[in-house]
Amino acid sequence: ALLDLLKKSNKEEKEVEVNTAYLARRWKTKKKLSPSAQQRRPVVTMSSVASPEHEKRLLRGVLIEALAAQDRKRTALEELVETTPGQVEAWKRLAIILSFQGDTAATERLFESMFTQLGDGPDAQIAYSAHLARSQSPASAIAYLNEQIAEGGESEPLWTAIFHLQIGQGRYRDSARTLSKLRQAYPDHATTTLLIAKQQIAENQLDKAHQTLQPILKGGEATAPMWRLMAQIEHERDADNQALTAIENAIELEGRTTLNLRVKAPILL
Repeated sequence: ALLDLLKKSNKEEKEVEVNTAYLARRWKTKKKLSPSAQQRRPVVTMSSVASPEHEKRLLRGVLIEALAAQDRKRTALEELVETTPGQVEAWKRLAIILSFQGDTAATERLFESMFTQLGDGPDAQIAYSAHLARSQSPASAIAYLNEQIAEGGESEPLWTAIFHLQIGQGRYRDSARTLSKLRQAYPDHATTTLLIAKQQIAENQLDKAHQTLQPILKGGEATAPMWRLMAQIEHERDADNQALTAIENAIELEGRTTLNLRVKAPILL
């Protein structure tokens, strides 16, 4: 029942995202048009009413709907982490909601409970580092992860988390140094291959990234993230048939996740 509620709230949030994106495009387009052009432009809205006041009311309704959906998801996730605490992703998603809602005390209690339930392993550490990146800064998250490595934490998942934080900040020299550590310590790991391709993409070396992924995709170690990354590479290279094949392979392995569908959408346009 809890999982069904989560699926329902996810669907509601997606509908909210679509409506909000529609309104954002409408207002952006209106701002670009001159008054005379706006008069000439045929008006089409979701409710066939062009009044700015109407659209403001509609947007307020969308935001209220989003907050209500978020409250329902929070309730479901709180019950889920209590009944099945081993689902790390549920802890992470609940922490995001609590942080967004500004409930600092509840967020801190959540992580205390998470470490009690899951122990001080890499999954819990990475989840907490994501919270630090949102609530403080990516630098704070990286510093925390480096402390865990220095204290004997599992280096591969923690270095991987550091790499992604650095890439996300555009700190490509730092991510290259982190990748170098991974290549030396874990040269044959599939995760290392995936990160090599991501670094190459960050450095605008799409062809090299394509060559990096090809051998492992032809073998038996291909994972959904690898196929998803290949789909993005092929799309950037204007090879949309190959991109579609790649993302379908990711979906076959991992399901129709939000991330997979986000990658697939622009390929179909």
